[in-house]
Amino acid sequence: MLQWIPYAFVRIAISFIAGVLLAIYYPLLDREAAIIIAIVCCGGYLVLFVLLRKKLFYFHYWLAVAGFVTTFFLGYACVLWHNQALDNDHLLNGSGEIDYYTVFISKPPVEKENTYQYEAELMQYQTSGKWCSAKARMYIYLRKDTLFAYGDELLIHGQPNEIEPPKNPYEFDYKQFLSYKNIYHQSFVRQGDYFLVGHDANAFFKRSYQLRLWAVQQLEKNIRSQRELGIVKALVLGLKDDVDDEVQQAYAASGAMHVLAVSGLHVGIIYLLITVALGSLKYIKYGPWLLAFISLLLLWAYAMLTGFSASVLRATTMFTAIIIAQATGRQTNIYNTLSVSAFVLLLFDPYLIMSVGFQLSYLAVLGIVYVQPKLYGLYVFDSKLADWAWGITTVSLAAQLATFPLGIYYFHQFPTYFFLSNIIVIPGALIVLCGGLGVIFIGAWELGAYYLGLLVQGIVWLINTSLFYLKELPFSQITDIHFSAVETVFIIAAIVTFLLLFQVKKVRLAYFSLVLASLFSVVRVWDMIESAESKVVFYDIQGQSVIDFFADHHLVAYEPEEGDSSIDFHVSGNRLSRHLDSKILCFNYSGYRKQYGLEFILWKETLFVILSDSIPDQLKLAKPGRADVLVISKGFQKSLTWVNDNFDYDQLIIDSAVNHWRRVNLEKEAQKLQVECKSVNDGAVIIDI
Repeated sequence: MLQWIPYAFVRIAISFIAGVLLAIYYPLLDREAAIIIAIVCCGGYLVLFVLLRKKLFYFHYWLAVAGFVTTFFLGYACVLWHNQALDNDHLLNGSGEIDYYTVFISKPPVEKENTYQYEAELMQYQTSGKWCSAKARMYIYLRKDTLFAYGDELLIHGQPNEIEPPKNPYEFDYKQFLSYKNIYHQSFVRQGDYFLVGHDANAFFKRSYQLRLWAVQQLEKNIRSQRELGIVKALVLGLKDDVDDEVQQAYAASGAMHVLAVSGLHVGIIYLLITVALGSLKYIKYGPWLLAFISLLLLWAYAMLTGFSASVLRATTMFTAIIIAQATGRQTNIYNTLSVSAFVLLLFDPYLIMSVGFQLSYLAVLGIVYVQPKLYGLYVFDSKLADWAWGITTVSLAAQLATFPLGIYYFHQFPTYFFLSNIIVIPGALIVLCGGLGVIFIGAWELGAYYLGLLVQGIVWLINTSLFYLKELPFSQITDIHFSAVETVFIIAAIVTFLLLFQVKKVRLAYFSLVLASLFSVVRVWDMIESAESKVVFYDIQGQSVIDFFADHHLVAYEPEEGDSSIDFHVSGNRLSRHLDSKILCFNYSGYRKQYGLEFILWKETLFVILSDSIPDQLKLAKPGRADVLVISKGFQKSLTWVNDNFDYDQLIIDSAVNHWRRVNLEKEAQKLQVECKSVNDGAVIIDI
């Protein structure tokens, strides 16, 4: 029990996070009830604390329990309080048919391939000729012929669309992802259906966005190579829109992707530069407070330069807690400081706990703080260069140990040469960050900015070339790894328990870690057994016919022979969950035949027949053909009467390659003929074989 005394705020943060997670995954209480319970708990805790202070009785365990319960329900209530969908005036809670609506552009645009994406706040909407006030945060997509700015108010003709959930198994849940940002609607607005009607921007945030735009212009003027410019903008300002796919893949494969998102590494580098330059202030009267003030001023100025992006706010808040703790000179520890920063961030936005960046940032810092000193102390090098390389390597190892379970869970890959890439990118990030900021702030001195820009461009080129080389090395990354959520929890718990074993040196922790590892293995084996079952999946991919035949960790895929990268987004999650050993295209499968325009696939003694536009108009079978599953696919124009005359089948499926109007007509005809059919456009169809 005494070992927990120095970690008071760690306990508070853990109980608060537990309440947040329960409210997100199991919102059993309504908002009013949760707030009332939280208030009652706060009141009860204060009463118990006063009684304890007056020493009327001394139940310190009861006080601790009351504190945990109070912070738990505070976290629970905080989630429901921030959930705008629960507000009575939210657009989700009934609006009728909308003719017009007005929005306020709340952030600068993000450039997409064919459009600009704007995050906007709904102000009013018109229905049945009446204007009503409502609340909603949404994404608006407009063509590139007109560019709007933060603070612009638009009148739009049409109705916002509620974001749809995923229609395929294990597909990325974009609806849920945006719900954590309180975004539930989006609208693709046609040209001529929107009008600028006003402008009303917050002066502080407007200035911040203008400052970021000015910084971008300085970089674009002095760094001419587009590939290197994209990296500098990502590394200095956190703008990743211009980083091409090939470069992103190289950074991901080599374990250097973290440098492309402005986060704790970048803010830490700036803080390190400040302390090196002004460290002597600590030795004068009030020096620690002066150093803290200057540090906070410069860090928050950098956050303003990046437009207060979420990752920079997270990192700056973390370092703010660290700086204030150091300035007070009180005995504290980094774990309490990190817990304070996490608590403050989650208090203002509890849904941050669901952000991948938030999770990986805090885990990486905890790994570096706890594990790195122990790894670094395993060996002492006489050479300063070797010691420097060993220090960076141990930082990389500690961060990877802390984050690899979540990294595999989210990204399904592990970079094997991360320790080599970080020796390159960490010092490289330091130079590029300093050089990029230098280019921005000496932009008025054109000659100096030009040559500094050339230097930064050259360094980025060297980093990119090195990472491309690492990417091409044999076994540069392990890919297509699938961990379920339960498996991820077990492996994280096993690692934490194993590390604590060396701290507290209690044998029972070794047993507990072994039990957790065994549970992970049991769940893994069960998952492998389940994924070996024979299933056929018809995916809902607009305009595409994609069918997967699974059995015993093997896949036969019916998909376009030439391949289409857009298909991967919809199917990769489900394929990863099957732990595949092999994949072949259906056209190379021995059970596939094509005759008279008909496609036959025999899978586990079940015959699938696919009808498409390759069937000749004059085709008529001498006698009805037998099919277990009959699939109507793209371009098939014959009637269901023709189908019934020519085939005897058990199931009829209309796949997602069939266009909307054709599908509607087929469904009406099926209803008239009393034929049962399943439409893939209502979501993926799964058949157990």
